[in-house]
Amino acid sequence: MNPVLWKIFFRSLFIQSSFNEKRMQNLGFAFTIIPVLGGLQTSDSQTRSFFIRHLQRFNTHPYLASAIAGSTVKMETEGGQISISGEEIVSFKNALAPPYAAIGDSFFWGALRTFVAISAVLITFCSSTWSPLAFFFAYGIFHLYIRYQGFRQGYHLGRQGYDYIRSLDMPRATAQLRWLSLFFIAILSVQVIFFSSGYLESGSSLTIRLGLLLLVLTFYYLIRWRVPTLLIFYLALVMIFVASIIW
Repeated sequence: MNPVLWKIFFRSLFIQSSFNEKRMQNLGFAFTIIPVLGGLQTSDSQTRSFFIRHLQRFNTHPYLASAIAGSTVKMETEGGQISISGEEIVSFKNALAPPYAAIGDSFFWGALRTFVAISAVLITFCSSTWSPLAFFFAYGIFHLYIRYQGFRQGYHLGRQGYDYIRSLDMPRATAQLRWLSLFFIAILSVQVIFFSSGYLESGSSLTIRLGLLLLVLTFYYLIRWRVPTLLIFYLALVMIFVASIIW
């Protein structure tokens, strides 16, 4: 990418900085793509129309906003000059923002963040002090990669930039991460209840085994009822704390 594109991508990382209740991320998005104007010869009317359309209400998942920004920059510069009308660009942004918000919230905050957090807790139980850094780097590097590739592919494909996001199949990945989180929560429950209480060696307690089975079944049905995985994680911590007191 050329220096202008790198500047736009870097700005896209701060799209939430000027979030406002009335028009959401509009200021952040407009600020992100302003460098486009520096490389083109634009009239006052073109510049005015540019800001008018990009200061309209805009809201999507911040990690996927860079993908929309990349496609928008490509569409804005296709003819070698800024468009005056820009109706197609506005329609494009309005069409992609809501679905990107939905799949982004479910995947990044509802599934990935929870999965990485539970994994970090398991690393802690393995007597490692690197779990906070593991969480930071695993989650941070992954979402930065998606933001970079989304922007790069969005700029490369233009109007078809959504093909890259679609190829990620985030709804399917969300479901898989939720089930993996359930599995890891079950492992965490075993570690806390058995290892800390000393029941792993005697392991003949029918009450303990039935309690663990009930715990796993509870999590299974909570996921089927679409309860947020992060809420299930907190519930598991409460149940484990109570169980450690009782036993």
